[in-house]
Amino acid sequence: MSFILLILWTPCILVIFVILSIVYNYFVLRQKLKNIPQISGYLFIGSMLQILRMSIEERLRLHLRLLKQFNGLCVQWVGTLPLVHVFKPEYFEVIFSSTVNITKGDSYNLVRPWLGNGLLTSTGKKWFHDRKLITPAFHFSILNKFAVIQSEQAEILTKNLEKELAKNIGKPVDTLPFITNTTLAIICETAMGVNIHAQDSVMQYSEKLNETSHLVLKRFYKPWYTYDWLYYLLPEGKKFKSAVETLHAFTQKVIRKKKAERHLQRDHAQFENEDNDFSPDKPKRKAFLDLLLDQNMKDDTPLTDEELRAQVDTVMFAVKCLKNVSRRF
Repeated sequence: MSFILLILWTPCILVIFVILSIVYNYFVLRQKLKNIPQISGYLFIGSMLQILRMSIEERLRLHLRLLKQFNGLCVQWVGTLPLVHVFKPEYFEVIFSSTVNITKGDSYNLVRPWLGNGLLTSTGKKWFHDRKLITPAFHFSILNKFAVIQSEQAEILTKNLEKELAKNIGKPVDTLPFITNTTLAIICETAMGVNIHAQDSVMQYSEKLNETSHLVLKRFYKPWYTYDWLYYLLPEGKKFKSAVETLHAFTQKVIRKKKAERHLQRDHAQFENEDNDFSPDKPKRKAFLDLLLDQNMKDDTPLTDEELRAQVDTVMFAVKCLKNVSRRF
């Protein structure tokens, strides 16, 4: 009889232990964050109910209000999870310049299936190695060359808008699709050196990039989607998995093509002369992937194709996020 009672009570004891652990950690966190301004909410719930009722646009407007209301820093509780919102550049500088606090929070796990162990999600020795390897690709002289691409695409955008306005004289025109296409064109050309209008596979990549970013954002605001076993059983999880597979396949294809081209160039290096800088076949500018492959050849522990893919996907994700933010502001 006592053995049966033990079996029955064991799950209850485990549940009680888990609940007490959650409560204890919750109050420990609240104590640590007590000196940071707090957004009003309920105990153990925070502002989760308010957030769940909001659309993505409403959440953005909420963050803008927080920016004005608080002095660049505040804490928002979503259930027992604290979200620390940072708005001031000087605060960002302290965080980003740190070589100690480089391990990312659990929310970054949502993009790990897509970005792998890229610079955004990695930590420890790998993070230091990859940062050292990638930094030369972001030299100011390199970024200036990328600005030329943005200028070219801006001219294309202007011409397309002029044509659309000419067809709809006196009528409002939705500029969002045009801006989105321009953004994706810039991202694809600067990161991978591919023309968004050159082939159908690039257009499919662009569509999946938008879809994946949107699905990640939706998952972030739905706590029950945190559990992988549940998320991938749901329609949105299946869509996310399919989209990520498409993104990975395209990036890997571009990497293989770039490496094959470089191999051919090395094979024909003996035919080059001292004046090759003036050769009409010499590319005028390099994409991020080209620069990354250049650095990778010089490194003692070069990245694998899978690691290269993670870094390129990370840059694509980061640039897209930056463009989305700047577009909304």
